[in-house]
Amino acid sequence: MNYLYLGLGDLYLPAAAAAIHLQRIMPGEEELLQLPYFRPACPADEGRLYLAGRDMFGHNVYLTFVSEHPDIFVRGIQSLLGILKLPRDAMQVIPVLLENPRVGTLCRLLQKLGLPAAANYLGLRLVRNRKSDLLGLAAWKKHHGG
Repeated sequence: MNYLYLGLGDLYLPAAAAAIHLQRIMPGEEELLQLPYFRPACPADEGRLYLAGRDMFGHNVYLTFVSEHPDIFVRGIQSLLGILKLPRDAMQVIPVLLENPRVGTLCRLLQKLGLPAAANYLGLRLVRNRKSDLLGLAAWKKHHGG
């Protein structure tokens, strides 16, 4: 089984969700800032799968983002699994979507303006505001009785 945390215009939420999956707890702010993918997304990141690690059950945990239409991305993954003759549950896609996609744009703009600390502060606020949602959707909890 593989898990993919899918963001919409943002890597902050998928990175936090993957970290929760791997650590089975909510990481602190300093831990989040140390994650390699806890940063504003750039166009080269879109659709690219990043391996966050392996969970305690040996499952790979990935993250990515798309700028639009996460439902189409999910269908594409499901179609690819079919083409490769893999079971549909070989990749569990878990959407971790921003309530307002403009926030991801703002994070990227802050990064381009040379204000990465401001972008990361906003990313931390996103995670803090969605903490209960992130803890509730962690795949390890749903699939392993966490």
